[in-house]
Amino acid sequence: MFEDIKTLSDLASDELEGKTMFVRVDLNCPIKNGRIEDDRRIILHAETVKELIKRNAKIILLSHQGRPADDKRSAEDFITLEEQQNDRVKF
Repeated sequence: MFEDIKTLSDLASDELEGKTMFVRVDLNCPIKNGRIEDDRRIILHAETVKELIKRNAKIILLSHQGRPADDKRSAEDFITLEEQQNDRVKF
């Protein structure tokens, strides 16, 4: 069923250069008092983002934060990703 799905390691750099890559990531991290308590998921996904940047791809990340019943659900809490990349993250 998934045998036709390519992974990043399957793609040559010229296949990514200048292309926009839509990447679904699970960044749902525990947040307490407005601070991320555990940023492991962000750090793990940062490696993929770094590799795409290195290959000159444009990146759109799709994620979510919290559950629909939560009062505050904003991915802007993931500014840590910006710190990991040393680059600007836009929302």
